[in-house]
Amino acid sequence: MIIFTFLKLATIILLSIVAIYPYKIGICSIITFLYAVLILFFEPNNTMGLFMYILTVAMLYARGFYNIHKKQKNIFTIIIFILLNLSQMRFGSKIFLNSLIQTVGFSFIYLLSIYFIKAAIRNDYNTNSSSNILNLKHYDKLTIRDALWLIQIQNKVKYNAIAIKSKVAPGTVKNRLKFIFSVLEVGDKQGFINEYSTFEICYGEYSSEQITSMTFTDDDFIE
Repeated sequence: MIIFTFLKLATIILLSIVAIYPYKIGICSIITFLYAVLILFFEPNNTMGLFMYILTVAMLYARGFYNIHKKQKNIFTIIIFILLNLSQMRFGSKIFLNSLIQTVGFSFIYLLSIYFIKAAIRNDYNTNSSSNILNLKHYDKLTIRDALWLIQIQNKVKYNAIAIKSKVAPGTVKNRLKFIFSVLEVGDKQGFINEYSTFEICYGEYSSEQITSMTFTDDDFIE
């Protein structure tokens, strides 16, 4: 089918783009999901469908899709996967059972792999937790008030609330944060949260606690 060929090429191209621009991962997840659906629906013995579906879920997790309403979205993801696999029953019980055994086996292997990888990452994090510091002083174009705004972003403060506290226009906050995210090479707000949610943000010798207790003037912000 022409559509399969197109999706294969699109997946390869978009994955290459994601390798260079990780914050574009949301776009690629759409293609991999469509690719997974087509394979799981039309090619029951093709394990690539399972791989693409798992890859889609992994990318959505990385993008922060499951951060809100996590339980409901997890259930919905599982239901879709089950329905796609049940659709293979129309090919006959033998093909369906063979496909089901392969799916369960590969899924079990992936879950075990993810468990051990997460355990290793957790141990590494506990060992090196003191290094999780984002010092904006190392970025020439960023200011101490930028650090304050990023701390507020970590604390889930809305842009409008940040604007009110800083006595600036909401558009100024939005534009400045967009610039900050580009300097940090995270793409956008969600990319920043995914990358630095557990980091302490400081500016030179000033800790995050000291920064949040400061009073700023217009001279502290560079347009």
